[in-house]
Amino acid sequence: MSDKLTVLFVPLDAYGHFNACIGLAEPLRDRGHKIVFATPTGWKGKLAELGFQEECYLPDPEDAAAESDEVASGATINLFEKLAHGMAMSPLDQIKGVLRPMFQLGLKLAHQDKSLKTIVTRVKPDVIVIDSLFTYPSLVNSG
Repeated sequence: MSDKLTVLFVPLDAYGHFNACIGLAEPLRDRGHKIVFATPTGWKGKLAELGFQEECYLPDPEDAAAESDEVASGATINLFEKLAHGMAMSPLDQIKGVLRPMFQLGLKLAHQDKSLKTIVTRVKPDVIVIDSLFTYPSLVNSG
């Protein structure tokens, strides 16, 4: 293995997750490592401006929020707008009213697994950094 690594970042489609990954990626990029972000199409161009390579995947065409994926974090913003009322609930009610839909979203995101497998095959990363509530079989089994 050479001294320079190819690092693939796979953050959840939310600003906080992307910002955390960017904070890790910048010093690695500055040390000469190749940084690649696997991103929904709504992030296209935003990371290239920071000097990172982008590998975009399309949102699920059957997803009712797909049109919101034309903007960064669109689907996540829509989800939290729908769940905002639940933030004032008791912790137990939050589990029922907020966490359940979030985990259902995670299961729905499984459609991205095929796209991520293609990206991993193309990029051939030495390291994969995942910042998400969920992971994908293609990333875990990528070797």
